[in-house]
Amino acid sequence: MLAALLVLSACFIVPLPRLGSFTALRGLSKRLSKNQPDREEQELNWAAAMVGELRAGKQPVLALVDCHKDHPVAPHAVRASRLGARVTDALKRDAGHPRSLLYSVAAIWDVAHSSGTSLADILQKITEGQRQTLEVRRALHVELAGPRTTARMMSALPLLGLLLGVLLGANPLGWLISSSGGLAVMVGGLALNIAGYRWIQKVVSRVEESL
Repeated sequence: MLAALLVLSACFIVPLPRLGSFTALRGLSKRLSKNQPDREEQELNWAAAMVGELRAGKQPVLALVDCHKDHPVAPHAVRASRLGARVTDALKRDAGHPRSLLYSVAAIWDVAHSSGTSLADILQKITEGQRQTLEVRRALHVELAGPRTTARMMSALPLLGLLLGVLLGANPLGWLISSSGGLAVMVGGLALNIAGYRWIQKVVSRVEESL
């Protein structure tokens, strides 16, 4: 019983990869492609290229098509521009969610066209702001690695305490197994240990998701 509880605790502290599952495959794919820019970085590179094309004097639709060759992040928008459809709706479809840079570009596309405002100037400001946000998010992700590691270390301390007791000649395992009080302490301690670890992980995840 003790071995089973210790294994259960270890599984919560250090999650084991589930080979064959979609989550594991997706994580493996991310590790293999870690040298490639992520979606946000691709959108920022696309926006920078768009600004360059627009400042060179190209019309927004032509700039959109030309930038797609090296930065294929807006295929629906390119298709819409070629068919004469609304680029704004297509950009929102490419964006996928309101926090995407493409969603912001969609919001200013028609406004800049109808008001005569320079799309390049607005796009450059949005790109600079988005890049700063991305840098802050990445820096915070690095900083949050500390609390995650601390949570794992703190969760492992009870197991190290048991091992230390055995090395000192005591018999903590025997007491935990042989008495009802010991079993209650062991089960309660494991429950609190797992709950504390999960709580810290949840807090850190919420901070990351809020950015």
